[in-house]
Amino acid sequence: MSTERPLKILLISDSKPGHVSQSLGLIKVIEGIRPVEVTELVVSLRLKILRLILRYAINKDSRWRAFLTEKSYGFEIKESSGFDLIVSSGGDTSFANAALAKGWGIPNFYLGSLRAMKPELFSRIFTLDAIFDERGEMEPNNVLMPLLPSKGLSDSDFQEAARLRESVSSNLIFTLVLGGDGVGYRYTDVDWKNLADAMNVYSANNSVRWLIITSRRSGLKVEEILKSSLQSEYILESTYYSDNPQSNKVACYAKASDLTFCSEDSMTMLNEALLAGARVIAISPERVKSPIRYESKIHLLSQRKFIQRCSINSLKALQPKNLDTLAQPDLGEWNERFSDAVQRALTELPFTDLTNCD
Repeated sequence: MSTERPLKILLISDSKPGHVSQSLGLIKVIEGIRPVEVTELVVSLRLKILRLILRYAINKDSRWRAFLTEKSYGFEIKESSGFDLIVSSGGDTSFANAALAKGWGIPNFYLGSLRAMKPELFSRIFTLDAIFDERGEMEPNNVLMPLLPSKGLSDSDFQEAARLRESVSSNLIFTLVLGGDGVGYRYTDVDWKNLADAMNVYSANNSVRWLIITSRRSGLKVEEILKSSLQSEYILESTYYSDNPQSNKVACYAKASDLTFCSEDSMTMLNEALLAGARVIAISPERVKSPIRYESKIHLLSQRKFIQRCSINSLKALQPKNLDTLAQPDLGEWNERFSDAVQRALTELPFTDLTNCD
């Protein structure tokens, strides 16, 4: 008798919660199709300048590829231990992903921008916008997604969200999810102060209590502005990155909230909030000069009614009572399409024998 054995997956992690969540989200979809067995390899580039050399060696399939990969990450490349598939997300993992897949001769999935890595180095590349070849045609191994995948809500997340709801049954709960300077978004102290003022106004006029999350890009200065400007009685709970960098409560807080405000510079946080079923207001500073490709992603989310956009300076005029018609994202079609795409990839890739024979 022949039975299907688990697909042995190596998850390459850069320890950044958002990137890990994306990889786990993809693996969760795979697990819905067939059994999996996951091993995590945590990596970190020793020197960022090594990216240029490492990218060149891997793109050119240099005989120095394995040596440079080991020196850049500080780990020894051994035998594949029978892995069937490599999965990773985030630029710092892309080199290890490509090098190990090439050395071991196994398929690999990558989520995110290639950053000048050759598309053919990956079996499937999961992105929000299309990757085109030199003829202007979409790369055949590129899987387009309307949203990034996420590990989703755990049982403890649901329990925590319920606890937060019960603790303020007579109040509205709003969540604030903050990134910071990046992808052309530049915040000033005035932007942050205006944001805090708007939050205080919402709380005073509408009995709102806040859940607050900052990220590695927010910085201590931003956290201090919020702590000194927000009235403490309006804060239900806060998770500041400087206090707990490994915490990732975006999905939990979004699930507990009536409304989630998320800074536009963080595509990962926007996606996590949306996949938790939140109604999302995407907020932005006065100074925005984001790349066209990034702006097109944000515009598409707005066009599809996943988010509503609002500048920080306009927040006070955007009263909660006017937001009742803001639709929650319909995730049914997205989940079905993404699952189908992953199913096709698994069917088409040259895996070794995945059966146990009894």
